[in-house]
Amino acid sequence: MASNSTEIEFDYSFHKPFIYSVVGMFTLLGLWGNINVVILHLRKKNLLNKYGTLLSLLSFCQAFCLCFEWVGILYSLTVEKITRHGCFSLLAPYVFLNSMQTGLLATISLDLLISVTFPIRHRVATVNTYIFYISIPTISYGAITVALGALYLDDDLIPMCNPPSSLAPNVNQIWYTAAMIAGCITIINYVITYSWIYYKSRTGRDPIELEKRALRSITVILFIFVFTRYIGTVVSSTLRFFHVHQAVITLYQSYNVFFACICYSQNYYVCITTSSEYRRLLFEQFFLFSNRTARTVHPLASFHQSKSHLSHSLKPLSQPA
Repeated sequence: MASNSTEIEFDYSFHKPFIYSVVGMFTLLGLWGNINVVILHLRKKNLLNKYGTLLSLLSFCQAFCLCFEWVGILYSLTVEKITRHGCFSLLAPYVFLNSMQTGLLATISLDLLISVTFPIRHRVATVNTYIFYISIPTISYGAITVALGALYLDDDLIPMCNPPSSLAPNVNQIWYTAAMIAGCITIINYVITYSWIYYKSRTGRDPIELEKRALRSITVILFIFVFTRYIGTVVSSTLRFFHVHQAVITLYQSYNVFFACICYSQNYYVCITTSSEYRRLLFEQFFLFSNRTARTVHPLASFHQSKSHLSHSLKPLSQPA
C-alpha cells in the first residue's frame, strides 16, 4: 500500500487472486445447494406453500448471484482497464438480484410474522397473489437501485468489477443504506415473532408447531445474515459516515463479497441441519438422481460386460484342437 496525505492506492495483485479463489469455492457449494432446494420445491408441490415459494425465490436469486460473480471476475481478467460503465453494463441483472435477495430475507421474516399473528388470514390467502403483493417492496428496491445506477453511471476506472464498485459512490451509499434498513426490518420482525410465539406457548393458545419448525431454520439463516452480511453492510456505511478514504471503502467492499457468498450459499445447508423433513427429502432427492444416473450408465456397462463374457465363452471354440 502506498499512501500520502491526499491519496491512497492499493495494489490489487494479491487481493484479486485471493478473493477470486474464495468466490470459486463458494460458487460450487452454493450452486449445488440452491439448485437442489429449487428442484425439491418444484418436485414436491406440497412444499410450495407461501414459505416454500419465498425460499425457492431466495435460492433462485442467490444461485444467479453466485453465477454473476464470475461475470464480474471474467470481465476483470479480460480487460486492461476496468470501467464502471463496462462493469455495470454486465452486472445490472446482478445488482437487481442482489437487492432482491436482501429484500427477500426481510420478506420471509414478515411472512413468518404474519403467519403467527394472523394465522387464519395467512392460510386462506392465495399463494400467488400473496407472494406478489408481499414482494412488491423487494422488487421495487431492486428496480430503483438499477435505475439509479444507470442514471448516475460514469466511466471512471475501478479496481475490481463487483456490484458495489459498479455503482457511482452516491448510489452505492443509497444502496447500502437501504440494505441496512432492510436488515433492521428483518431483525425487528423476528424479535416480534419470537415474542409472539413465546407468549402463545406460555398461554397455551393455538397450536403453532409448524411455525416453530420454520422458525428454527429461519433463526439460523438470520444469525448467519446478521453476523456476516448485515454487519458487513453496517461497517461499510460507518466507514462512509466517518468519511474514510474511498479507496479503503472500495477495498473493504471488495472483501465484503465473502459475507455475501456465505449468505448466497447457506439455504441448503441450513435446511439439512435444522429440519428433519427437509433433510430426509433432500437426501431422497440426491439418491433418486444418483440411481437414475447409475441406471443410465449401467445398461452400457452391462452391454460391454456381456460382450466381453461372450467373447471369452467363444474363445475355446476358435482354438485348434
